[in-house]
Amino acid sequence: MAQAIHSEIQAVVDNAALLSERTAFFRKTRRGHVVKVVEESYLRTDLGLGSRNGQTMTREDMALSTGLSWIVPDTNVVLHQMDFLENSGCSALDSIVILETVADEVRHNNLSVHRRLLRLLGHEGRKVIWFANEHCQDTHVRRRPGESPNDWNDRAIRVACSWFASQLSGAAEVAMLSDDRLNRAACQGGHKALSVGAFARSLEAEHPGVGDLVADFSDDAPASLQPQGQPQGQRGGQRGGSRLSGPGAAARESLYPEYLGKEQVEQRLMSGSLFKGTLRVRHGGRWDDAYVVVQSGSERVSVGVAGERVNRATEGDIVAVEILPRSEWTNPSEDKPKVPEDEEETEAGICEATSAPRPGDLESLAPGPRKRSDSKKPEEPTGRVVAVLRRNWKSLCGSILMESDESRPAKGGHASVLVSPVDKKIPRIKIQTRQLESLVGKRIIVAIDSWPCDSRYPKGHYVSTLGNIGEKSVETAVLLLEHDIPTGDFSGEVLACLPPEGWSITEENMVGRRDLRHLPVMSIDPPGCRDIDDALHWRQLPSSDNWEVGIHIADVTYYVEPGSPLDLEAANRSTSTYLVDRRLDMLPKMLTEKLCSLVGHQDRFAFSVILEVTPDGQIVDADFCKSVIHSIGAHTYGEAQEMLDDPNHPEKVKAEAVLKLNHLAKIFRRRRMEAGALTLASPEVRFVLDTETQNPLDVAMYALKETNALVEEFMLLANITVGKKILRHFPTLSLLRRHPAPNKAQFTPLVSAANAVGVDIRIGDSRELADSLDAAVRLDDEYFNKLLRIMCTRCMAPAQYFSSGEQAPEDWHHYGLATPIYTHFTSPIRRYADVVVHRLLCAAIGVAPLPPQLMDKSGLHELAENMNRRHRAAQLAGRASVGLHTQLYFKARPAVDEPAYVMSVMREKVVVLVPRFGIEGTIWLKADVEGGRVSYDAEAHTVVVDRGAQGARVTVKVFEAVKVHISVQTAKADGKPSLKVLMTQPPLGDQPSDDPSALTGAVISKRKGREGEGGSGAEKKQKDKK
Repeated sequence: MAQAIHSEIQAVVDNAALLSERTAFFRKTRRGHVVKVVEESYLRTDLGLGSRNGQTMTREDMALSTGLSWIVPDTNVVLHQMDFLENSGCSALDSIVILETVADEVRHNNLSVHRRLLRLLGHEGRKVIWFANEHCQDTHVRRRPGESPNDWNDRAIRVACSWFASQLSGAAEVAMLSDDRLNRAACQGGHKALSVGAFARSLEAEHPGVGDLVADFSDDAPASLQPQGQPQGQRGGQRGGSRLSGPGAAARESLYPEYLGKEQVEQRLMSGSLFKGTLRVRHGGRWDDAYVVVQSGSERVSVGVAGERVNRATEGDIVAVEILPRSEWTNPSEDKPKVPEDEEETEAGICEATSAPRPGDLESLAPGPRKRSDSKKPEEPTGRVVAVLRRNWKSLCGSILMESDESRPAKGGHASVLVSPVDKKIPRIKIQTRQLESLVGKRIIVAIDSWPCDSRYPKGHYVSTLGNIGEKSVETAVLLLEHDIPTGDFSGEVLACLPPEGWSITEENMVGRRDLRHLPVMSIDPPGCRDIDDALHWRQLPSSDNWEVGIHIADVTYYVEPGSPLDLEAANRSTSTYLVDRRLDMLPKMLTEKLCSLVGHQDRFAFSVILEVTPDGQIVDADFCKSVIHSIGAHTYGEAQEMLDDPNHPEKVKAEAVLKLNHLAKIFRRRRMEAGALTLASPEVRFVLDTETQNPLDVAMYALKETNALVEEFMLLANITVGKKILRHFPTLSLLRRHPAPNKAQFTPLVSAANAVGVDIRIGDSRELADSLDAAVRLDDEYFNKLLRIMCTRCMAPAQYFSSGEQAPEDWHHYGLATPIYTHFTSPIRRYADVVVHRLLCAAIGVAPLPPQLMDKSGLHELAENMNRRHRAAQLAGRASVGLHTQLYFKARPAVDEPAYVMSVMREKVVVLVPRFGIEGTIWLKADVEGGRVSYDAEAHTVVVDRGAQGARVTVKVFEAVKVHISVQTAKADGKPSLKVLMTQPPLGDQPSDDPSALTGAVISKRKGREGEGGSGAEKKQKDKK
């Protein structure tokens, strides 16, 4: 659709124009320079009444039945009321005219909404018309002297509406939708002008509930309550506040301070008295327990923002922060806002791979004397939000809370209720609805519209209903929406890029490839794996004592042309997402499971890395080529392990290859460990699913075999070898993967906890850390070392994709793998990063030129950013899927008692890990017990429950083995089931039932890498970690 619109505009320029107008004006750049801008407009008289899917509309085409009107929304209606406009269940919204002026303003203000607008224009079942009003001679409007851009565009919209009304007189009515009173009042020319609210109310009789879709933006709010400094685009901005109106509305008490004005914020940012950054909620915290990482000079510092100082900012908002005096700086663990009883955590969380940045002490941040504090507890600069520069609001999943003072029953047809988001980083949202009874007990989608300073909660509106709370399909839809995972089918445009059915490899299409079909290539994967990216071969070289090892990777780029719709879709999805019971592919199944998958006994195109290696693991030579291979077998890890274990295995060629490859893998692994590579861990689990319902029948820890490590070593070797090759040829354009060395402060809690049990964790460098982890062994407890490695993993930042031209060479290092250069090459079926690297390698060996889009550094930066975002989202979605299936497993069974380990001890809670299920539970402690007390020793990492005469004295210490009772409970507020963990051994007695455990899902076991990479509903590969 976007291409059709651009083609139409281009046709205006390319064809003979009746009139050309030139406009010149001056504008100031961001750096303060004044530049002259000249715009030339080509005006035409042959544009008809617009176009629908490329077809020019006539008066007859646009005739409507009595009672219906053509709706012409202004810019702010499109920006803020897309949920209403997208409603396809209301005939009055099926006839819409989108003006060029409006579309351009939307594109400049919000690209996400602009993409939704393009999808609306392409809707097959509705009459949504595109009209190039700025290129039509009858509707073109010249800017008047002194006229603001907003007023100019508003006038252009009114002129277009009047013209449409005159053209369609007697055939259809025209109605302009605008929430700007002044804009409506200025309308002339025989068409209606309505606010969205008034229009929705006129539809309620025939379409009950349509008003729920109206966003909470209205120009009826008192000016004193409208946030100051709200960011506005150059071509139109937000002009609305809340629905608050009526007698006494302006007198309501403000709960939050108003934002500073835009000019004041800009001045103070330049002077250094304010800092700009993104608000992030602390891991495991509430929405108002946050921090902002700010830049001051060469240092990045975490500034704590808590309670009312968050000032209506939400997770992901870009904010301006004022640093408080040093006397108000605090220890972050002691500065958490108290959780009201009606807002305690009630749902499973997600196990974060990293913790929030640790507090830093920046001398230049704030003047004044230092507040006295425990020297062992570092202070964190504290600040308050004084302005929101850019909102991160999006549609959210949640459920209605009925047990709240803020929820009121229906009154005059409307009910004011609170929605509790699934994502606890977001505050509760107040909405109004006419369909309360049908929404209770449902998962619904809502959107935040505004947050007046006199409201405890943000205001929003209902969007749609997903289904009943707790149902597997509904909760899966929730986790996919929450993590913004693309779930739509591939479009016809994308599928048209695929080869025709029956396509096969022939002598003609393999010209230029090296024919390696004679080599004993084989793959080793989890059971049921269909998207086989990689295969290996080994053979003795006939001319020397050396060996030849081949690492063969599916040649996805042969089928995915750069810049094609298929390529653009893959770049947007960026990664396949693996849930417990399904796989959401980056590429269509024709490629992932058929043409690209290196299945056994089929010819396949590959990109091969051929290594000459000595028997003692010295690499003599490396060669790269496009090839055609023929796998002699697709084997599971278990089958390959049998070849290792059985010296008399009947398949001697394969068995010998596996033995030799394993011999080399052990050498490569030993060298990596000696260089300082880390062996980390995660609480991975494996589900056994019912073949019909896909519900979990069993769950257990995932056991790795020696063959998992074999394949992993060769994937790592290929990634490192290819990374060095592309970097030599493209030193500023290579897509690499870096893993920064962790801040030592991030290890402070782990080091302290380990010291408390007599274990010394040294973090001078990765080699020291690896050695100390290797030495941290308990002969009577094998799991202790794995628990340490799990906790160590969480002290590190995740690895990131980046373009080599954006970072200094010393910052390319991969800390976890202890290698200076690393990239991703071995999984192009499921990762777009590997597709990019294949193209770079192709150009490096002279097979094909580098695509133009990979020569653009800014484009590479955007690609890498999207890869990082999508990769993280896929990780979290996979973990949430594990959490959901764990919950379903327990829901269908009676409560169980299981061994667990204490991960951390605090004054009010103990966090435990249950190895069998890979889940973490928070066990809450009462501050006081009858006849006794609870004491906490932070240095010893112990909590003592002394029940006095009522019972024994119980001590719980970090890393201690305990027993817990796991059951499913249902939240009273919204009916959401969740897991509950209570400690039974040692017996802690009564444990608060109204402080539910915050359980986190384990990392999905079916994995090709430690960062959420791999597998399907069957198992996935343990490959190319980091």
